[in-house]
Amino acid sequence: MDQTSDLKIGKPRSRYLIYTSAGDYANFNPWLRGKRDFDLWVTYYGKQGSRYKEIADFYNIHEGSKWQNLLYVYRQWPDILQHYEAVLVMDDDILITTASINRLFAIRKQYDLWICDPSFDVRGKIRHKITASQPGNFMRFVNFVENGCPVFRKDKLDEFMKVYDGSLGGNGVDYWYLHVLGPDLEGKVAIVDAVRCINPYDEAKSGKRECLIYEKMPWKELAAQLESRYGIKGHLLPQKEFGSIPNKSISDHLAAFYYRTFVLKPFLSSKTT
Repeated sequence: MDQTSDLKIGKPRSRYLIYTSAGDYANFNPWLRGKRDFDLWVTYYGKQGSRYKEIADFYNIHEGSKWQNLLYVYRQWPDILQHYEAVLVMDDDILITTASINRLFAIRKQYDLWICDPSFDVRGKIRHKITASQPGNFMRFVNFVENGCPVFRKDKLDEFMKVYDGSLGGNGVDYWYLHVLGPDLEGKVAIVDAVRCINPYDEAKSGKRECLIYEKMPWKELAAQLESRYGIKGHLLPQKEFGSIPNKSISDHLAAFYYRTFVLKPFLSSKTT
């Protein structure tokens, strides 16, 4: 499905872009409350006409996973993407505020990071322990960020998209882009603990994971192919932290105290009872 009659191609207003491929259970509202310092590109793969078109700065309809659809956009509209200095490639269900997104872009620029992720709140899914929020830190330099909502310096995303061929729908793509940008990632890849997001459990979306229609290969089978087919070994290596920056501002200390006291402690207590 690709409907050129439903295209919405505006003009860039910011140097920052969120790209997302959306089905019918997207969580856009928190992203768009308040003043935003970013544009939004939505590729819709659902079944409800031109859904989300009115909220997007750029919009197209195309079937595929987030990364497959981003590849399509790269090939169709490279001149538009050329405008941006950083791109957040976001799953459509991630819960994160406008202010947090703005700050994430600003931190990436301040530290000239190639890729960074927000940290993941324990109230949602955490697929990799290293990505869980550590409230004592402002940021950690790491060798791994997952592909749910990474922010790329645009030239580094370009490097990956020149290699990416769409053969992986989602699982394993994070190891692929880190492989393309590696092996010297120290100080260039980070998890920003001062910015948190929630990756909702499937039950919060009526048990739906629409993206799975494009990710049909089981992880064990896929992982076995990463080295033989793509030359990727990152999934075989330990995920590690190179160093961290502690919280410095009063607001970050207060936010960390709140998260520890009212989110993390109750969560850990529930796990031990």
